[in-house]
Amino acid sequence: MIKKYSRISQLSENEEQQLVQLVNDTPGMTIYGHRARTAVMLPLPLARKVAHRAKTESISIGQAIVDILSRQLSELREG
Repeated sequence: MIKKYSRISQLSENEEQQLVQLVNDTPGMTIYGHRARTAVMLPLPLARKVAHRAKTESISIGQAIVDILSRQLSELREG
């Protein structure tokens, strides 16, 4: 069985400063550990897709959202 979470790697001092600055400059974002935390209200069709991915891959909802966004942004850069 795949772990539902994986350890968040440590940030370099420079990355941590960038994260703090980003969060300070962005309303709706807070720091949670070594990540920026946000809240997202998903419409039903997206909620279903995220829930399905999380269940089939045995990952958290948050990780499913990160994976989906990462894939989509990667495809935009390539396209």
